[in-house]
Order: sequence, then structure tokens, then C-alpha cells
Amino acid sequence: MITTEETEQQKIQEWILSNKNSEEENIKEDNYEEETINDSEVNVTENENSFEYLKLAYEEAEWIFTCQRNSGALAMSPGQTWIVPYYANLALLGVTKLNTNDYNQRIKNYLQWYLAKINRPDNLGISGTIYDYRIDDEGNEIAEFILNPEEKNYDSSDAYAGTFLSLVRAYYDQSKDETFINNNIDDLKLVANAINSTMQDSGLTWAKLDYHEAYLMDNIEVWRGYYDFAQLLNQINDPDTTYYYQQANKVQDSIETFLWTTEGYLPYDDTELNWNDFYPDAHANMWPIIFGLPEAKNRTFLFNKLSEIHPGWIEHLLSDSYKTSIAVAGIKANDLESVKSFINNINEERLPERAWPWHPAESGWLIYTYSLMDNINYDNWT
Repeated sequence: MITTEETEQQKIQEWILSNKNSEEENIKEDNYEEETINDSEVNVTENENSFEYLKLAYEEAEWIFTCQRNSGALAMSPGQTWIVPYYANLALLGVTKLNTNDYNQRIKNYLQWYLAKINRPDNLGISGTIYDYRIDDEGNEIAEFILNPEEKNYDSSDAYAGTFLSLVRAYYDQSKDETFINNNIDDLKLVANAINSTMQDSGLTWAKLDYHEAYLMDNIEVWRGYYDFAQLLNQINDPDTTYYYQQANKVQDSIETFLWTTEGYLPYDDTELNWNDFYPDAHANMWPIIFGLPEAKNRTFLFNKLSEIHPGWIEHLLSDSYKTSIAVAGIKANDLESVKSFINNINEERLPERAWPWHPAESGWLIYTYSLMDNINYDNWT
């Protein structure tokens, strides 16, 4: 925990140095045609606010870990009784953007919690999924739908798994903890293969076995999760590397074939795109930008379309949550002035309380936004 300004500045300076000395990833499967956005294409320049962005990023990470329980689980806010692994995955992916070893153990604690909680099988007969959890009055973590049969078991099986696999890869790239990967490789593949349980002939995945919609956001996360897992397996020379590259290619091709239109991406299959609907239509179209799917021309087109129809994103006037992820898309579409306005507004509104509906995933997206604005931490993920 950073307790004094002097210690904080020292840690941030160490972070700056470690980022400048870090090597770019160069592992790539020869038969996998990668079309991801290279963050180095984003035209962010060094600026006088660099130190402030780093300081704010560290503050968000510290807040995220006030939500972590002794078990390793990450609740939706400090002291809250709700655990949603999907949002925890996104939050900790944001923390990995700090490119520091300071939080490796805390991230590992969460990964271990997640793997200890995976179902073998779940109530739908699928192994490798994970439930949402509630914390009872005695501090026990109990699957939410068991406490209340009217609640969902989980929001989706495909997106939870995809984002978790991306987090595992990010953790390994940072920690080089090959022992953790080797000790858990069978369970990691169980999580990856849970995605296959809802994959359709089209190559798109349903959100759940009992919820037959193939969502754009979920399938983007599935594609990225497969790809990241393949990259991880490639680094440890696992024989299943090629299979997961092929799965990533399959989902990517299906997204472009079945969800892309000349006006943008469909929010899910068998529907029409309505840009006037912020969620899911307009917001979902930011996911290909954030996760690195479209070509640069589509990236700019999609973001400009959202900004034109929903300019209120800068003032957080579009929904019942902050949707901080849009700022990441804005940077990748080179609309830096809008992102700066968003940052100013959100810091005025949310600090220091971070009151609900702020939650750890919003902080994760904000860390990523700060890291991009600082022009240090460029890679090919979110």
C-alpha cells in the first residue's frame, strides 16, 4: 500500500523505468493471421500530465484491491456481498496495464480462487464455468442462484471464460510464473473448453447454454481469450497451441461474416443495428476497437458514429453506469480531446467516494485509459 507521497512517487518512477526497459512481445504463430490493432499506432505524445496519469492509475489499482477478500475473490465494491467474476477479470486486466510486479501475488490469489471455484459440471452440465457469488452474514461465499433460485447462475459462460483466459496470459507475461501455469494447465484448458459448449455451427458462441443469443461483446471476448490462451501455450511449447489459434481464427471470421454490416456490427445475431440505442448497440461496437479486432478505418468510423449520436458519453449521461471503457476506444480512435474531457469529468464526479455504480471493472478500464494517455504501456490487448 502506498502510504506517503514520497513512496508513491518512488514507485511511479520505478514503474516508468520498468516500462521503458520492457521488451515488446514477438511471439506469433506462423499460420495465424493476426489483424489486431497495434496500440503504437495511437497518436499520443508525451505531455506534462504524464506523472499525474501514472499517479491516478496507481490510485485506481489500490482501490481495486480494497475490494479483494482474503479468499482471493474480488467483490463489486469494498465490503459488498456480491462477487461477479466477469467484472473481476476486467478489473485485474486493467491492473496488469501498470506493468509492475507489485500486484502479481494479489492477481495470482484471484486466479487461484477462480480455478478453485470452477464447476465440474455446473447446473447446465458444463464444466469449466463459474457462478456469481454472494457473501452471507457469516462470510461464506455461496453461489448466488443457490441462495436465491430466481437469480442467474452466471451472466454468460463464454465471456467469463474468454476474459479469464486473457487475464491468465497477462499475468504470465508479467510474472513469468510458469509453475503456476503448469500446475493448473488442465483446469485452464477446462475453462477454455467451456467456451466450446455454446459454440454454434456459425462459429459464434451463445452467451449460455440456456440463453441462445450470440452477442458481439461476448464473441469479441471469446476471440481474444482464445488468442491470448494460444499465445500463452505457444510460450510454454504446449501441443494444443495450434488448436486454440484455430479457434481464435474461427470466431474472428464468424464475427466478420455474420455480425459486420456496412453500418457497423450487429449487437447480436438475428437482429438489426440501431445506433440510437446506446446499449447494447452503440456500446457493443466499441468492443472490436478496445480488443483490437477491426481495421483502422473501421475503428475511426465506429467511434465517430457513437460520438455523433451519443455525445453524452463524455459527461456520463448515457446509462446507469459510467461505461469508462469508451475512453479506451476513444484513444484508439485518436479522439484525445474527448478523452481528456471525460477524464476531467470523471475525476470531478467520482473521487474520492467511487460510489455505486462505480465498481472494480470501471477502475480497470480507467487504469488502461491512463496508461494509454501516458504513452508508455502499449500492447495488443484491451
